[in-house]
Amino acid sequence: MKWTNEEIDILKKYYGSMSIKDLQHKYLKNKTIDMIKYKANKVGLRCDKSKIARMYNLRKYNYNKIFFQEPNITNSLWAGFIAADGCVMRKGNILSIDISAKDYMHLKNFARAIQYNGDVKYFNNMCYIVINGAIEMLDDLKRHFSIIERKSLILEPPKIHDEDYIRAFIRGYMDGDGSIFYSHNHWSVGFAGTKSMLEWIKYNIQKYVKNIGNPSVIQNRSIFQLVFQGWQIRSILSWLYYDSIIETRLSRKYNKYLEVLQFYPLNKKQYTSKYIGVCYLLKTDRWVSRYTYNGKRYCIGYFKTEKEAALAYNTKVRGLGLYDKCYEVE
Repeated sequence: MKWTNEEIDILKKYYGSMSIKDLQHKYLKNKTIDMIKYKANKVGLRCDKSKIARMYNLRKYNYNKIFFQEPNITNSLWAGFIAADGCVMRKGNILSIDISAKDYMHLKNFARAIQYNGDVKYFNNMCYIVINGAIEMLDDLKRHFSIIERKSLILEPPKIHDEDYIRAFIRGYMDGDGSIFYSHNHWSVGFAGTKSMLEWIKYNIQKYVKNIGNPSVIQNRSIFQLVFQGWQIRSILSWLYYDSIIETRLSRKYNKYLEVLQFYPLNKKQYTSKYIGVCYLLKTDRWVSRYTYNGKRYCIGYFKTEKEAALAYNTKVRGLGLYDKCYEVE
């Protein structure tokens, strides 16, 4: 749809002084958000998100200025989240958090925790909160949790020592710069950040969770990564979510934790088979049959019953002439 001169004038007048969503709703209802962004780029307009955030936050809001004054379980968790997804600007003493709009309720829970009576705002597909003049908060975040300006490449571990506070901080950090994901028939928990931060996370997980392996902190360009895999992550996540409450959980990741609990039951024998090459996969709700030939592993297929998978295995290995690999199926 062609732009009129009047629409272009409106775009030039208001773009950058309000959110694109508001601009569309008030003045450019016949244009999509993508059309507005594309046209703005074509005519050389730039949108300063921090400027818009400050403009929407001109009203003096109330909040608990001493929320981070002394470490506890609740503020350690939110400090971990800020360490991952927050932004600190000493000029103006601004604390801001800008996350995906799908996690709006999590940011809303943070606002409730610090008794912030302003609104959580939207910008494009993001939601954000901006607190101006937060000098006390920034001082406390630096003193107890090592959170400073431009922290992405220099973030140091927090200065907390209580297990409950450490657990809360790591879970908050995981909600921001961590992931729980399924790949290649197993679940993993990953963290991204500075080397010193990931070494601290690794040290404390190994200290408080037994028998979880010793993964390496691996560098990926300027960012480091730490990944735990397999059965051990059930214990890690159970430790992280121990005694957690709904008001401090990022529901999207907590739901993945519940999937992990189902995938790795306490009684592992429930999902192993008495037949070689056969096992049960909870994710597919099927028995899978596999065989190894010339040093490579192959999948035969997925079956409703353990016996069907075992019979398919026998048929396959006999066809390859591997009669010594067969077994009796009851």
